[in-house]
Amino acid sequence: MRRLTWLFIAQALLAMVLFSCTSGSSSNFFLPESQVSFINASPDSPPLDIFVEDKAEAVDLPFQAATQYIKVDSGDRDIRVFNDGKVLLQQQPNLDRDTRYTMVFLNTVDQLDSLLLEDDKQDVPANSVGVRLVNAAVNAGNVDIYLTKPADDINSLDPTLNNVPFKTASSFGQIPSGTYRLRVTPAGSKQVAYDSGPIDLPSGPLLSLVVTNTMSGAFPFSLIAVDATSPLTQVDYPDVRARVRLIHASPDLGDVEMQIDGELEVPDLTYAMSSGYLQVVGGRSSSILIQEAGGSATPIFDGATTFQGNSDSTFLVANFMSSAEVVMLEDNTQDPPAGQGLLRIFDAAPTAGTVDIYVITPGEDITTMSPSAAGVGFKGNTGYFARDAGPFEIVVTGVGSKVVLADSGAQTLDDGAISTALVLDPQVPGGTDFRVELYPDRQ
Repeated sequence: MRRLTWLFIAQALLAMVLFSCTSGSSSNFFLPESQVSFINASPDSPPLDIFVEDKAEAVDLPFQAATQYIKVDSGDRDIRVFNDGKVLLQQQPNLDRDTRYTMVFLNTVDQLDSLLLEDDKQDVPANSVGVRLVNAAVNAGNVDIYLTKPADDINSLDPTLNNVPFKTASSFGQIPSGTYRLRVTPAGSKQVAYDSGPIDLPSGPLLSLVVTNTMSGAFPFSLIAVDATSPLTQVDYPDVRARVRLIHASPDLGDVEMQIDGELEVPDLTYAMSSGYLQVVGGRSSSILIQEAGGSATPIFDGATTFQGNSDSTFLVANFMSSAEVVMLEDNTQDPPAGQGLLRIFDAAPTAGTVDIYVITPGEDITTMSPSAAGVGFKGNTGYFARDAGPFEIVVTGVGSKVVLADSGAQTLDDGAISTALVLDPQVPGGTDFRVELYPDRQ
């Protein structure tokens, strides 16, 4: 009962202070001019040059970066944003004297816009922190934002802020300093789109917590915490979650399983199959056990692994049963160039030897062609490479040979897709049916 009462009071208090305007200002705060801090929250923008009137106040400000407060004359100010001499945005806000502002540049670069926020001048009481929440995430739609204690289950909580549109900010509210956790969901949903993990909010500053997009990573959103007073303090919080998958590529080994922190997450995975990606907590040690299904005297892999937040990884069970091992691959999460996708080809066939790999338009004759990747050995791979979206075919031969060992058949690479292909041994010992299987990293 005491826990339920505390949760109710804390949640109600947090929502109240973030929704309401705080009153009162410090008598020792006076600015003869205006002051402005700039934040670049445009996910596809190049570094920005920001001019107030004809003076460059920020140069090469990259995505998810901020400036400390910059003194400017009050009144109507001409603010222009450039890259490489091209004007991306021009606005004329009226800046009041004795006032601090934060100007957030957001939206995609071809529709660059800004959100001008008036900052508090209040003193923050001891053991407290001032917090403002900003939704600068393009294409997120309306979201619910939960700022809670780290272990709180949002399924039993109301949002701290609900149904928050893009380009919207709360007022500053004061909360006790300490360790919190910020989660973002689509409005009305409990499906987490962003999870900060535990974040420390120290006593004293006025922090803008800005939810942004990210141009890389397994998850679409990120968070920056900005205190624009001098010296500038900025902390980046990528999504704490990571993703991992298991692929079975040992031709004579029975089904395999994977346990994560003692929980059976992948049971009975058969040869040439993938588990698909599973979410794990990044930034801390996870216990990973990979073994034959049902347990075995000697695990294939048993150890601690720390996954980087907002990353993808693959555990590949490779080689014959007598020498079975796990190869860990770091998967790509960077966006491919426009109009293209990314491919990576891994030689997981222990009896194929070193191979040549051709990536061709379906039906092309490789007789007079040079390999796309020559001399790829067992457990070697091509690394990710870009290819125009559209049909393709992977043909594998022995090194220096034109005799085909394996062929993927006609496949399609979608714009923005990322895939890993494996060259696999026949499952029947002594067989000749080598094959190429594709496993989507991102579709």
